[in-house]
Amino acid sequence: MQSYFVTRGGNENKPENIKKLKQIEEHQIEMVELAKKQGIHIVFIEYENCGETYSKLTDIVKDYEHTKTFKKNTDGMLDPKNSHRNEITGYFEKEKIGNLIIIGANGGACVESSIEGSMRDKYNVIAYNK
Repeated sequence: MQSYFVTRGGNENKPENIKKLKQIEEHQIEMVELAKKQGIHIVFIEYENCGETYSKLTDIVKDYEHTKTFKKNTDGMLDPKNSHRNEITGYFEKEKIGNLIIIGANGGACVESSIEGSMRDKYNVIAYNK
């Protein structure tokens, strides 16, 4: 989750969104902590020109060796039009990653497109939505 998508338009300050944001944040932190405990690779995918991943997530992995950040320029990380796709798939191949747990804040755009692309490319996918 990139801060840009949380703060754009001031939507994070709307009373109905404060609770939603807190829940999303808590769930994502929970998943990242669980991945660390299990020794699972953690990959952050950042939309180009939209800032960095939410600092509360990156802070908890700063000393974790199995963390990597990639850029993308399309909604789906494995979209053939994403100019960074080969970097991502190359990393998955190098690290022998075949199972993906995909989490994010926008289930109707980036998350959905990444799930579809991952399944199309024959990765085993778990979509986390709590």
